[in-house]
Amino acid sequence: MKDLRNTARGGRINRKAALSFYGVLLIALVLLDQITKYLAAYFLKGASDIVLWDGVFRLHYLENSSAAFGMDPISLLQNVLEFPFFQEHPDTFLLCRMAFFILLTAVVLLVLLVLFLKIPCTRRFTPLHLTVVFFAAGAIGNLIDRIANQYVIDFFYFELIDFPVFNVADIYVTVSAVVLVILCLFYYKDADYERIFPGKPSGETVAGHSGRRPRRTVRFRRNSSAKRRLERNLRRNSRSNRRYRRYRDF
Repeated sequence: MKDLRNTARGGRINRKAALSFYGVLLIALVLLDQITKYLAAYFLKGASDIVLWDGVFRLHYLENSSAAFGMDPISLLQNVLEFPFFQEHPDTFLLCRMAFFILLTAVVLLVLLVLFLKIPCTRRFTPLHLTVVFFAAGAIGNLIDRIANQYVIDFFYFELIDFPVFNVADIYVTVSAVVLVILCLFYYKDADYERIFPGKPSGETVAGHSGRRPRRTVRFRRNSSAKRRLERNLRRNSRSNRRYRRYRDF
């Protein structure tokens, strides 16, 4: 982080140093998620819950084959439409549901990668870069579980409000989503969005000719140094011309 600060000049950040920092942060976040899931499986699987706050919060082991916080649109769709094939072959249904979640996560990660690369590498956009990194870390953490185990390990349980059991990766996704909404509504302006998604010029240019660049004009500010230099050169040339004409007539 110190190297990242030292490379900042006028708001811009060295892109190579920034990418290195965000890459290390992404790996650290994913490792933290995987370590906590390993510890949960080691200490909580087949054991009683660990009560951290009686009646409020506890550690409860759960193997979740659905989406984050137990949301499962595929099962909901199956319950509504009741496809006969999936009712007769539940294993195939579970495999298709897992493939859907893996494909959806891959698409989300691809969109996040494109967005990350389009964000300008300046200090103003550092919060947005961090938000994308945290969101991607949460998606990758749960994706690893789905590929390796065909389910996601959850272990945090808010008993007080009977909140769905979740994990560290779910925290990454939820917090980054909330921060993203706050940044988009209150922090970034239209000019910032133009820097991320520059609009294409229309077919009609300022000069009124399609496909042609308008003629550039140079304007000088009043009392600017460039204007003063130009006026001084004009006066000098004018005196030289008068002198030449006087000597010629003589």
